[in-house]
Amino acid sequence: MVFKIAGWMISFEQARTWFDRQEYKHDHFGNDFVGIALNRWFEERNIDYLWAAVTDYPRGSRHAVIVLVRRRREDPKSTVSHYYRVRELDADREVKRQVMEETGLSDEDLPWVTVVDPRKDEKSARVSGFGVCFDALDECNTEFIAVLVSLLDYISSP
Repeated sequence: MVFKIAGWMISFEQARTWFDRQEYKHDHFGNDFVGIALNRWFEERNIDYLWAAVTDYPRGSRHAVIVLVRRRREDPKSTVSHYYRVRELDADREVKRQVMEETGLSDEDLPWVTVVDPRKDEKSARVSGFGVCFDALDECNTEFIAVLVSLLDYISSP
């Protein structure tokens, strides 16, 4: 059994471009905070159908990316090495259109990916600095997220 997330993969640079287009201040954020800032921004806009998760992709590559998560679940039939990919549905494509409109990215710039056990990948946790944030997807670690949000508020205040 594995935990899986599925959504669109974007780079930190693409996320920063998105912030620029929306006039959201982000220059003082290091890459470790970009995913957290995206989640905070989604929360401010009452977007509860996306979650920004920092992980490495492909798994074990140590190439940190952001996945704009649309779906997450435990899959009892899969393992880390043999898993079923999550399909992109029409409802996902509707959200993708909105993301493309706001970011200026094209369909090809937002590949749909499935990531298995992102929170259990030690390399990912080291690369992102906040790999443990995946526990929040299970609503197990909301206190940790609250502390990070408070830290983000402190850092971004003048």
